[in-house]
Amino acid sequence: MKIDEIMDRQYIDLIHDVYPSLSPGEKQVADYIIENLTDVLRMSSRELCNAINVSEPTLFRFCKTLGFTGFRDLKISMAQQITSFKDYFSAYEAAESRLQTLVREALQSEIKVIDTTLKMIDYTLLEKTAKRILATERICLFGAGDSVESCNAARRKFSRLGISVWSYSDFHEALTILGSFTKKDMLIAVSHTGNTTETENILRFAFNRKIFNVLLTAYPNTQMGSYAKIILRTYTRETIDNRIVGASRISQLAMIDALFIAVGSMLHDDKLQIMEQTSRDIKKALKNK
Repeated sequence: MKIDEIMDRQYIDLIHDVYPSLSPGEKQVADYIIENLTDVLRMSSRELCNAINVSEPTLFRFCKTLGFTGFRDLKISMAQQITSFKDYFSAYEAAESRLQTLVREALQSEIKVIDTTLKMIDYTLLEKTAKRILATERICLFGAGDSVESCNAARRKFSRLGISVWSYSDFHEALTILGSFTKKDMLIAVSHTGNTTETENILRFAFNRKIFNVLLTAYPNTQMGSYAKIILRTYTRETIDNRIVGASRISQLAMIDALFIAVGSMLHDDKLQIMEQTSRDIKKALKNK
């Protein structure tokens, strides 16, 4: 495990404890620090505030909430954490083969992604989205690049609920189906960066047509986010190291699983019986194949 990952885990835990009580501006500070933890060590308070577009009093209140006297005190604590773990992990990694180190770091990265996503879920928004899914008639899922796999996984899950659901990665195909959607229907868009052009255009179209829409993204403070009715955060920093294991996709799939569980917990018995019967039919068909 890399030193900055140890810091990530410690400070994400600390931020998670106070996150629900933070003001919107303080939550912006929290989100930025989670996404750019090691970079923050090299920034002054003014540089950090300019990067996030918040006031210095907002940053000060955030630091006080975490138990520090100010931003400088927070950075000193973070820097000391690097020193305390450096010798231990240098010796630990030296005893491993390169393959062992690569596998360990990759799998620990996956664990970290799911752990962080679990800790930072906004259950109010999750429940609101689940209720909307149960009330909707049709769902269109849209994503580009790696997000396509997440959309396809969501389509397979939600189709079992008897909902008419489609998954698209082609902009024009998605527009065709969305063109027939009404206020009773729903768009779920997935974008790790929040800056995917096609996904932003799809969300804008749904926004203008007053189609209820939900965005899954790790970066909500983008233009794309302004078109979303609900944003479900996927907490992942995509770096060179964790692209091998597709950390962004893992976080998206974890959030989709959480959403599916939320929907399932609200289903009536007749719906659950239909799902169970479907599973039995599939098993029977495979057995007779």
